[in-house]
Amino acid sequence: MSSYVRAAVIAGLIGNIAISIYLSIALPVFFATPPLLLFQWDDSNIVGVSAFSGGLWAAALGFFFDCIVSIVWGAVFVALYRMTPLVRRNIVPAGLVFGALVMLVMFRIVVPLGHAHQSSDIRSLADAFVAHTAFFGLPVALAVRRSLRESA
Repeated sequence: MSSYVRAAVIAGLIGNIAISIYLSIALPVFFATPPLLLFQWDDSNIVGVSAFSGGLWAAALGFFFDCIVSIVWGAVFVALYRMTPLVRRNIVPAGLVFGALVMLVMFRIVVPLGHAHQSSDIRSLADAFVAHTAFFGLPVALAVRRSLRESA
């Protein structure tokens, strides 16, 4: 496996785990929502509302979909890292901005193509912003940098 593919997979999975842990804690605390619903919501974007009655199986499928999407985003960051010296020199800001761009693309393009309901509540959007910047974009960026430095 090439070092770039390996970096994308590792970074995507680390980002997915980090954002999943954050949201699994934040959703019950701030929104009184069980973590299982997070992953069922992800599954609902593909299969529709039946995901919410699908129990643990639907949640596992949602987590699997998250992993695939996160690896694709990891590959996008690997490409940015390779091609843009500014990204390499400013990894923390680059990771935070990348996370915000991921959120924007997911909320404005990807999710509307599917079946999942989207909240426009300001608290939900603020939570999603924190999740995508600090708990997805930043871990992806740091994982890419570490992985590609180790392979050099």
